[in-house]
Amino acid sequence: MRVLATIAFAFTAGLFLILLLPWSGWYLWAAAGVGLSALALRLWAKDRRWFRRSQLLLWPLAAALVYFAVYQAAVQQPVLDRCGETNEFSATVCAWPEETGQGGKVTVRLHGFFGAKAVYYGGDEVLALEPGQQLSGAAWWQDAANIRGTELTQFTARGVYALLYQREDVSVTDGSRGGLQWLPQRAVKAFRERIAAIWDDPSVRGFLTAELTGDRTELPEGDAVAMQETGLAHLFAVSGLHCAFLVTLLGLLVPANRRRTLCAVTIPALLFYMVMVGLSPSVARACIMQIFLLTAPLFRRGSDGLTALAAALAVILLENPFAAGSVSLQLSFAAALGMVLLAPRLDRVFTGWYHGGSRLLGGAIRFIAANLAATLGAMVFTAPLIAWYFNIFVVVAPLAGLLAVPAAGWSFMAAFVTALLGFVWLPLGRVLGWISFALVKYILWLAKGLTALPFHAVYFDNRYLIYWMAYTYIAFIGCAVTKDRRRKYAAAAVLSALMLAVSLVVLVLSCLLGWVVAKIHAKLKRKNILTTLVALVLFGAYYMVCFRANELIEKLLLHLDEVGAAVRGGAYPLYLIGRMGQGDWLAIALVLAVTAALCWLTYLLLSRTFLAIATAKTGEAKRAYKEEKTAARSVPQALLAKELGRFTSSPNYMLNCGLSTVMLPLLGVLLLIKGGDVMPMAAEAL
Repeated sequence: MRVLATIAFAFTAGLFLILLLPWSGWYLWAAAGVGLSALALRLWAKDRRWFRRSQLLLWPLAAALVYFAVYQAAVQQPVLDRCGETNEFSATVCAWPEETGQGGKVTVRLHGFFGAKAVYYGGDEVLALEPGQQLSGAAWWQDAANIRGTELTQFTARGVYALLYQREDVSVTDGSRGGLQWLPQRAVKAFRERIAAIWDDPSVRGFLTAELTGDRTELPEGDAVAMQETGLAHLFAVSGLHCAFLVTLLGLLVPANRRRTLCAVTIPALLFYMVMVGLSPSVARACIMQIFLLTAPLFRRGSDGLTALAAALAVILLENPFAAGSVSLQLSFAAALGMVLLAPRLDRVFTGWYHGGSRLLGGAIRFIAANLAATLGAMVFTAPLIAWYFNIFVVVAPLAGLLAVPAAGWSFMAAFVTALLGFVWLPLGRVLGWISFALVKYILWLAKGLTALPFHAVYFDNRYLIYWMAYTYIAFIGCAVTKDRRRKYAAAAVLSALMLAVSLVVLVLSCLLGWVVAKIHAKLKRKNILTTLVALVLFGAYYMVCFRANELIEKLLLHLDEVGAAVRGGAYPLYLIGRMGQGDWLAIALVLAVTAALCWLTYLLLSRTFLAIATAKTGEAKRAYKEEKTAARSVPQALLAKELGRFTSSPNYMLNCGLSTVMLPLLGVLLLIKGGDVMPMAAEAL
């Protein structure tokens, strides 16, 4: 049993639970309840087989609840007590300033508050500040977690609990400016400047700055959108991928049999790099995990990815429990969890079929399988989070990852070495920079080419796709937690494919029906009255089917064989959909292929006609104004004509108001004629 992993996951689960639930103030009560449950199990279930695991889960969970309450009271609450008014402050600048619309902003560490940071907003003079300088003065204190009634986690996830807005001139002293502790901040600034000196192309410079330092401010907007819509934006979120690139680069410089030397070189480099790029939760998770994996063999312990991941997450949340709300941390953790749990199994599936003797072919298969397994493993665990936060599902992500991530690794290592050599001799850096230039241009060309494909990404504006995704994950999670044969995964895949096909067919039919209605609507006169009549016919058909539903179902059950034969002969697509539910793989392939073709044709049709339909002028023909005499009317007649014109101008008005006006007299007549039959039925219904 993974003891450390169990303890760490239980502890972090408690902190995530606090941030997910909307209530507050329940932490200590819940901790007491969990602790009492653990004691009760110790007294009455000591001999049970699951007793030890329950203790490893319950006590860390209770500790997490207590720890959050103590941390909130000791670190965050003193800052919140000063928010909402102008107060004095004293702080140390701990990052480089950034430009804003009104001047600049900079992250500072508050004096007199244990471990708390703030973001200071001021004028243009803020842009001249450097890490290590000290500020003091008066500012308006704003709660960083609640701005104008909107709950935010982006600040508290970084340990920032207040926003300070300048109210008067502040005094600036040198403090520890230039000290050794600020070397990583000076290094990242020098790195950015050297990148700008070596690569003058805006796309390449912005790409490499984002890839090496995580700073996306210089990345052109078009490149950023292309990378996001192909699932490659994670290359700019400094995390495990970048740490793996750095470890690989250092591993090339150290002999393979010198593991202690590799650890001695790599661990300080990882820690320095972690601080240099800003100590974001994702890079902290990755660096801590890499350190665990590197040092495990030195202590003669096996390298366990799940234990390293759990320990890394626990260390980050111990330093700042609010980091659990960081989208970057959640995506990084989910991707790493997918690569630890799922990627090895996928890799065995992708490589297990090949038993040939060709080393070249075998190496190519293993390379493709490893990259594809890592991409799919991360994608499976991150897709729900991306759909939740960004409302998108990137269909081409596996292909993009397979073709771009290896090139991104080489571009990272080449750019890192090139930038270091650029500090020694800039002309040499510019010559070697062509390697990274070519690799970056290839990645951007690939990303933009993939975004040109229809359906390269799916936005979750259609609720059927949301239901399908939720259903698919529930089905496969159910398969994973139950003990049964492996065929259950095939059944889940079949049902998921069936749900997807039905959802897409409904979407296609809805789009085509709307297109037909729009075309007809553009060519008709007296559209409002015709629309009302069509709606009435559809309402009548709907209620007729509803009233006869039981009768129709009974007839269907009594004549299943005849109906099945009729469907197979006259409605073969429906028959194939039924075969999908029985697990017919040929039917699944055919239905999905036809569905994809229909989606493609619908996309082509709408893309070529949508703007013309949406901007078409379908009103009545213009008539030249001629002065005519208007017949005089009384006030009631004029009002009646005005209201009739308004009534017939809107189908919704006619349906919602006119229908009841017509139905009430008809129902009255019906009651007079059929009252003896209708009243007993109404009384029974009531």
